Amino acid sequence: MAEISSREPRRRQKRGLKAEQKILEAAEALLCEGGFDAAQISRIVEVSGVSNGSFYHHFGSKEAVVRRMIARYCDKAKSMFSGLELAGLAYDEAIFRAVCTMICLFEENPELYRTMGARVKAEPDIWEPLRGLRGEFELKLLTEIGPMLSDRGIPDPELAISTMMQSVLAIGTHNILFSSGPIRLYDSHSRDQLVRIAKAVLELEKRS
Repeated sequence: MAEISSREPRRRQKRGLKAEQKILEAAEALLCEGGFDAAQISRIVEVSGVSNGSFYHHFGSKEAVVRRMIARYCDKAKSMFSGLELAGLAYDEAIFRAVCTMICLFEENPELYRTMGARVKAEPDIWEPLRGLRGEFELKLLTEIGPMLSDRGIPDPELAISTMMQSVLAIGTHNILFSSGPIRLYDSHSRDQLVRIAKAVLELEKRS
């Protein structure tokens, strides 16, 4: 009897995680269809197949769902960062992989970026997790390609990397939020274009 009772909390936990996953997947699908306004709680409940009670138990509001989506995005990004080994690569390949990682995160989550852009006035701190994520990635790049930049005569690798990151992220964010500019993230040439821009920015300090 004790064994059965000890299993029940684990079963409830698994059911709870499954319900959360369904809610997040439904919200993501609705965001892709029509943005934040289209992802009404009633529609999230309908598409996910969970009950109203389950939704409010796990999240409480649509805004909380978005926050959890952001947290999940950051977890995925950190996993990608940890698997990215740049130190042993040639300089060109290291920059290419670093930039492609950033672009991939944009391309896989455009609606989340648009939602965050639309919510920033109501929730000014909504970008904070991504600012922290950027800081972690910059530190990784400084550790792994910083020595390469020093070898190329760039006196301040930290500044060069931070400026490069700002440039690439600005282009990606502007492209997603406004769909304007000559560089389109889903264009077949966009990665090569952004890699060239990244390299040019990294070299700016050496030229000055």
